[in-house]
Amino acid sequence: MGIMLFKNKCYPEALKCFVQAFSTLEGIGALPDAQTVANLLVQFRQALGAEKFDALWSQEINQPMPDWLKQQPQEEQGMSVEQFIAAAIQSAREKRPEAEEYFKAAQKMASDPTVPQELKELGKVLQRVMAGSKNMGLSNLPAEWAALIQRMKAEG
Repeated sequence: MGIMLFKNKCYPEALKCFVQAFSTLEGIGALPDAQTVANLLVQFRQALGAEKFDALWSQEINQPMPDWLKQQPQEEQGMSVEQFIAAAIQSAREKRPEAEEYFKAAQKMASDPTVPQELKELGKVLQRVMAGSKNMGLSNLPAEWAALIQRMKAEG
């Protein structure tokens, strides 16, 4: 619910949903699921910006913000989405050993219910691109990602 509220820019309601889900999951000992929600909260703060998020937290949540949420998020594997796209396509094109790892990461992205829809779509597209399919289905991706994929495919 929190993801849908966030996507619809209902930030106060989304924040309350995430905090409630985190508290409930942590309270019942479902730690892997609580960590998933914690990761979503970190992404929420990153997307909204620390200043806006922190003000929203102060306004909506009657408890101090946890220290783990105040820390700067680290990019997964130290690369941006654009760098991931380029590296995945390049490694597949050159049949490098790490291509399999990129493919597995794309599979995980496509099937993970906790990732935003645009990243799920990216995972599906990258799987097709890396498998050599001509039908990439770029229409559900942000324009800059679609353009990068088209450019990378044209270079190969």
